[in-house]
Amino acid sequence: MTEIKTAYNTGLAKVAVQCSADTFVVNQSLVLRINFCGKKRHLRQARKRYVQPYDNPKTIQTSNNMKKILLQITMLLLVNNLAFGQTNVYDSIYVGGRWRTFLTHLPTGYNVSTNYPLVLAFHGGSPLGYQSIQFQSGLSQKADTSNFIVVYPEGVKVAGNRTWNAGGCCAPATTLNIDDVGFVNSLLNNLFSTRPIDTTRVYATGFSNGSLLCYRLANQLTHRFAAIAPVAGDLMYYPWNPSRAIPIISFHSY
Repeated sequence: MTEIKTAYNTGLAKVAVQCSADTFVVNQSLVLRINFCGKKRHLRQARKRYVQPYDNPKTIQTSNNMKKILLQITMLLLVNNLAFGQTNVYDSIYVGGRWRTFLTHLPTGYNVSTNYPLVLAFHGGSPLGYQSIQFQSGLSQKADTSNFIVVYPEGVKVAGNRTWNAGGCCAPATTLNIDDVGFVNSLLNNLFSTRPIDTTRVYATGFSNGSLLCYRLANQLTHRFAAIAPVAGDLMYYPWNPSRAIPIISFHSY
């Protein structure tokens, strides 16, 4: 947004004060961040006049107008979060020295007194995260009709691409040795403590690179999953030595 106001102590008749707003989520809390631009000298001077009220009535009016605008933005963001956040919650946890993100879809009629089955759905290698697998799979709609929770974890984004470290694939997650197994393990701990989940009915599915991760999870976190359903992917992590027999249904098309 841009606000134009009369300058006081410069020879400039008018200056522009520019700012931008962005939002992000940390532990289910929506954070609004306002950034003021002050790289140029006249913008730095304008910024000082803009954010510090003076006795001049025009300056006070501008400050009040800005407060009203910021309040309106905040209210719109909060209303949006309340309207859509009840069924889709985009959140993050801190694991392995970085914030890891995921989307939780709660089924229609979600009730904290009910223990729900849980499905983890892993996207393929892509610039997109949860959006791609949510659209491809239609699992959110299925969760609404079959009454389960579906969570869409996201791979670490490097150079515009999100991938999973499934062992033999895929870069850049493999070359950076991203601990995605550790992420999923911590994510399950978080979900079990914050959502009413039947821990005996936890399943994993994924597409392409996401399906490769399903095999690795079945191998290394066998005790946490009832079954996996990988789509368009093979085992890429060896040796195959799960702690118990685990049901697998594998699809090689979609």
